Amino acid sequence: STFNDKDVLDANTVTVTASTLVDGTNGGLASNYSLATGQTVAAAITAKALTVIVDDNHSMTQGGSVPNLTYAIAGASLVNDDTLTGALTTVATSSSSAGTYGITQGTLTNEQNPNYSITFGADNLIILPTVVRESVMVATPLPRSEASNAPSSSSEEGEEGEEDDDDDEEDDSSALK
Repeated sequence: STFNDKDVLDANTVTVTASTLVDGTNGGLASNYSLATGQTVAAAITAKALTVIVDDNHSMTQGGSVPNLTYAIAGASLVNDDTLTGALTTVATSSSSAGTYGITQGTLTNEQNPNYSITFGADNLIILPTVVRESVMVATPLPRSEASNAPSSSSEEGEEGEEDDDDDEEDDSSALK
């Protein structure tokens, strides 16, 4: 027997193409009955329960790109070659502040995937603060010895207790001429 459609439907037509009877355990004999083939009957195909969870460890650094929000199917699996349609979402953007932001079901809904009854396990996207590393150069004075604190003979004009002797010598030398 086959359904005329693989999708969820309340009154899906099933066409009986072949059937087999076996002798019953209460004395009924299969040879006493015959089944007609080609008969149709209405049957329901119901949505398969499916749990979708957010994959672990969704995080980014503040100012970075929002990562692809991926999910996994927990427990039961998809039927045959089915795939889910839709994507998870978050309100976080590359300009969001550091913090925790919810990851929601987005468009990964029952409406987009009518053959499945999706239960969604939400999680969070964590935005980590940007680490700013500053280089600060600090000048550290070298220790001075007592001898290096003494005035030298090449001291500049204007230091306390010193006068400019060169001017006086020039004055004296011009007087001798």
